[in-house]
Amino acid sequence: MKRLKYFILVLFILPIAFLFSGCETVPYVISIEKVSETDNIATFEVTYSDDTTSYFVVENGEDGQDGQDITIDEIFQKCVSLGLYEETLDGYQQFLSDYLTIEVEDTSETASAVKVMKSAVSVYTVFGTEPYTGAGVIYSMDTSADGYTYIITNYHVTNMGEVIGHIPTGNELRADEIYIYLYGSETYAQYTDGTYSFGASAIECEYVGGARNYDLAILRAKTSDILAVNENACAVTLADGYTLSETVMAIGNPEGVGISLSKGTVSMTYNEIQMEIIEGKDDVTLRVLTTDTAINGGNSGGGLFNMQGELVGIINSSLESTADCIEGMANALPVDNVVKVADNIIEYYESTGSVSEGVRKLYLGINYIAENSKAEYDEQGVTLTDDLVVTYVMSNTTAYGKLRIGDVITGIVIERNGVKTTTMFNMTYELSDMLLTVREGDAVYLKVLRGDSTEEQDILISSSVTSSMLTVIE
Repeated sequence: MKRLKYFILVLFILPIAFLFSGCETVPYVISIEKVSETDNIATFEVTYSDDTTSYFVVENGEDGQDGQDITIDEIFQKCVSLGLYEETLDGYQQFLSDYLTIEVEDTSETASAVKVMKSAVSVYTVFGTEPYTGAGVIYSMDTSADGYTYIITNYHVTNMGEVIGHIPTGNELRADEIYIYLYGSETYAQYTDGTYSFGASAIECEYVGGARNYDLAILRAKTSDILAVNENACAVTLADGYTLSETVMAIGNPEGVGISLSKGTVSMTYNEIQMEIIEGKDDVTLRVLTTDTAINGGNSGGGLFNMQGELVGIINSSLESTADCIEGMANALPVDNVVKVADNIIEYYESTGSVSEGVRKLYLGINYIAENSKAEYDEQGVTLTDDLVVTYVMSNTTAYGKLRIGDVITGIVIERNGVKTTTMFNMTYELSDMLLTVREGDAVYLKVLRGDSTEEQDILISSSVTSSMLTVIE
C-alpha cells in the first residue's frame, strides 16, 4: 500500500478550527482537497479563510518507507513554506502549541470503573418458582445483524443440586430461566400470584454450556437485545496477568441489590481450593487467585479487574462462606484459565449447535509432580516457578512410548493448519490449562528435558489429534 512521502502535517488531520484561534489578521485553513493524482504524484488544493488558495504536491512512496523518518522540524518547515507560520522562535512555539498534542490514557479509578461497568451484568436464574442472583461479564460481542453476545458466569449460578426433604440427591438442576441486567438498568424481580416477572430491561439468555470442575458457565443473548438496552455495552478487555499486591476491583451483584463495585488487592497469585460446586456431589479442586476485596453472596460470576479496567479473574467464592470463616478473603478463577475454558465451551457449541456438557481436553495418560518450586523476585513483582516432572506413563495412552519417567516438560507446541504455536511453562498447572486449547486435527509436541541434557527435545505426541483423544471433563 502506498503512503505519502511527506507527512503533510498534523494540520491536515486535526480539526481545522484549532488553526490560529484568536488571531484575526492571519488567514486560516478552511479545507484541503486532493484535486489530481497521476502515477506517484498527488496535488492538493488548500483553501483559506480569505478565499485565497494554494497548492502543494506530494510524491507517494511504497509501503510507507519514504515517510518513516519525518521529523517535527520538517513538518514545521513545510508549514513555513506554505506561509502558515513565520520562521521565528515565536512562530515555532505557536506551531507547537497548535499541533503538538499528547494523548494520555485516563487510568484513574473513575475511568477504570466506567470501563468495567460497560461489561458487567447481574444474573438472575429461576429454578422452579425460586429466583437466585449472581453476576457475570460480557466476554465477546458479535455486532453483526444476527450476532450473539457471550457472557461468563459461575457454574454454580446456573446449576444447583436437587434436594428432597433437606437431603441432597446428587442430581443436578439447571435453571429454567436465565436473565441478565446491564448496569443502570437493574430492576427487582416482581413476584405476583406465585410467578416472577423481570421487566422490560431484563435480557433473556440461552445456556451455552458449562463445566462443574472449573465452576464456569457460558450464556448468550442476542447482541441487538443488549445494545437496545444500552448502546455502550461492550466486551471485557483481558489482562495479560496479575501480580501480588496489585490493586483490583470486584464487580458483582451482592445479595441481589444491583451491580456494585468493591476494591482490594491480590493477596495470593496461586492457590488450590476444594469446593462443593453442586450439593451432594464430590468436591472439585480449583486453581484460584485470592483477594481481600469485599465479596458477598451474589458476587459469584462477576469480574475481578485491575486498575486499567482489564479482567484478571472471575469471582467464585468468599472464604467467609466456608467452614473456615476467614474474614476479608475471597477467591477468583484466573483469567488465563477462564479464557481457555470459555473458548472450549463456545467453540463446541458453535460447531455442533448442542449445549456443551463440560470441556474437551487432550488426555495424555501421564502422572506428574511439581519439583523445585520457588518464588523469583524482581522489580516487576514475584513469579512462582516449578519443574513438571513425569512420574508415570500409562500404557495404551497418547504419551505411551514417547514420554519417559523423569522427563521434565518445559512447554507445548500446537500445530494447527500448518502454524505452530509454542507455549513455555513456569508452573505445572500450565500444561493442564494448555491441553484445553487442543482441537481435533492438531499436531501436538511436548518440549522435554531428558536425562542430563540441557537441550530441549520436541516429542511428537500426536500428528493429528482425534476425538477419542479428547476427554470430556464435566
